[in-house]
Amino acid sequence: MNSNVPKLLLMPLSILVCAIPERYRLWWPIRNRSDLHVPAIASGAIEFLASAPGTIFYVAGALNAAKDGLGIAGLILNPSWIFAFLFIEGALRLLAAVSAEQVLPTLPLQIIAWVHDLIDARAAADELGPLLPDRIQRLECDDLRISSCRAKAHWNSYMTIRF
Repeated sequence: MNSNVPKLLLMPLSILVCAIPERYRLWWPIRNRSDLHVPAIASGAIEFLASAPGTIFYVAGALNAAKDGLGIAGLILNPSWIFAFLFIEGALRLLAAVSAEQVLPTLPLQIIAWVHDLIDARAAADELGPLLPDRIQRLECDDLRISSCRAKAHWNSYMTIRF
């Protein structure tokens, strides 16, 4: 961005954008993690504080269910469990932003991003074709040439291969 004025106008919206996984926020003009640090803190704090009253209702309902003898069913069947989830998620997002300067998205959207990553990885593997066995050729001076259908990202010049 050329000036600080547009960045200041985008900061309030960046609070909402911080809840979106990085994969989906490439269109957002503010991409630098240091610029998203303060909005990430605000996003986690808002989620944490906004879900606190609902979490109190959840705990109160769970205690009433325990007194009535419902046991664990009172925890599971309580419709206010979403507030407890948001409370914990907001606390984790807030702590990650404050302590490690990480911008953590909300978990349901991150799960969707992980599914998209798996689909993309499978499509990329299908595009490369089937796996073929590596071919090993002897060269002069007891050297070997290994021909592979895929790159070996974990191989380096310090590896020793026994053949």
